[in-house]
Amino acid sequence: MKLALKLMIPIVLAIFLVSAVGTYFHIRREVRLYEQDIQSDHLSSGRALSNAVSFVEKTAGIDEAMKLVDNVNSPNNPVRIRWIWLEAPAGTPHSAKLSLLELQSLQNGEKVFRGVDWESRPNRIVSYFPLELFGSPPAALEFSESLEPEHAMIVAILEGGSLTSLGIVLLSGITTVILGIYLIGRPMNRLAEKARRIGRGDLSEPIDLKRKDELGFIAGEINAMCERLAEIREQADQEAAARLEAVEQLRHADRLTTVGKLSAGIAHELGTPLNVIAARARMIELREVSGNDAVECAAIIAGQSARMIRIVHQLLDFSRRRSPTKKREDMRLISRRILDLLEPMAKDRKVSLRLVGGETAMPADVDSEQIQQAMINLILNGIQAMKKHGGELQVTLRKERASLPSRPEKLRDCICIRIEDQGEGISPEDLPHLFDPFFTTKEVGEGTGLGLCVARGLIEEHDGCIEVSSEVGKGSLFSIYLPVPES
Repeated sequence: MKLALKLMIPIVLAIFLVSAVGTYFHIRREVRLYEQDIQSDHLSSGRALSNAVSFVEKTAGIDEAMKLVDNVNSPNNPVRIRWIWLEAPAGTPHSAKLSLLELQSLQNGEKVFRGVDWESRPNRIVSYFPLELFGSPPAALEFSESLEPEHAMIVAILEGGSLTSLGIVLLSGITTVILGIYLIGRPMNRLAEKARRIGRGDLSEPIDLKRKDELGFIAGEINAMCERLAEIREQADQEAAARLEAVEQLRHADRLTTVGKLSAGIAHELGTPLNVIAARARMIELREVSGNDAVECAAIIAGQSARMIRIVHQLLDFSRRRSPTKKREDMRLISRRILDLLEPMAKDRKVSLRLVGGETAMPADVDSEQIQQAMINLILNGIQAMKKHGGELQVTLRKERASLPSRPEKLRDCICIRIEDQGEGISPEDLPHLFDPFFTTKEVGEGTGLGLCVARGLIEEHDGCIEVSSEVGKGSLFSIYLPVPES
């Protein structure tokens, strides 16, 4: 509609301008013809009257001649005729406002057409005709005619032209608006709606304007663009799915690598309860115990079996590949399960694991398996850093306010998981590359360089972040920040 109005305004102005110019030239032509008709009438009347006046003056005298001129004038005659003495002083009744050149022309017997007398009110058109007198001073007849009819004609032309122009302007404006709505407005609205759908990601339903003009061409190009975007989107979705699958396979491979690292410690952890079970079962088999003692041995066997089942289940749960699912979890329980799982391996490395804080529930919306994998990678990293001298690895749970990647300008309530070891530390040169894929400071065969990279990716998927600080010879501190649920 706005475009139709923009088109209408210059069209209407152009029509109005053309109409005004046409009316102007029409008035000029009519005025010229009208004045030419008056001059033609003056010429014919002037010749006849001047001859008659000359004859009367010759036969009856000057007084009769002047009386004839007075008799010709009548109220119904639009032409006023006046006797002019060419030598009369200015301001006298029979004088005329003539220039010296005009006086000379009349004295030489030439007619003078002065045209419009703009000083008279109303304006009049004036002509002069010389008289041939015998024995009298030189004289002439003045023919003057009012231009009021001409003014009325001009007004009529202006009124008619104005009404015609107004009608043309209104008709053109209405026609332009109607055509603009049907030819421009509605197609543009459909194109705009299609553009809005594209902005929302809806590439379906191609637009068909059923026309072969510029708007139809634009609609065709939009449809072609949507087809190309749909192809690109499908390709991008396939590539994204492939990347996600590759990342998931990488994480699963990292979990299996971690399982391999845990296997030796877990095997040792299973050795003790297996020996107890075997010894107690042997005692029952050889009937070395009976009665209450046999029941006690069976209870010991059941307890040790439950312990082994729990260890195996923890390992299987960690290594099993499953779809990520976030739900409300208590980070205290997750941390305790992780430390229980890593306890055998830590003992082999002479490392003690300690959980600090977490006296109250610390809920977070997380995928427990992914968070376990990230924390295990960081804790294993700390255990391996203390392989020479052992020491204590401390996991601290507390709440802090921190800025997260999703809204870095705002502080949010977070659960902070601090993993602090007493290892060899990380050099300042290696810190910037610590989370790069395949970057490792460990000896050949001890690390793949994926653990920390995978851990950071998992934490960032939970809208969290990892910070690290380290001092060579004193150890490293990894801090995980996870957002506290808003409700």
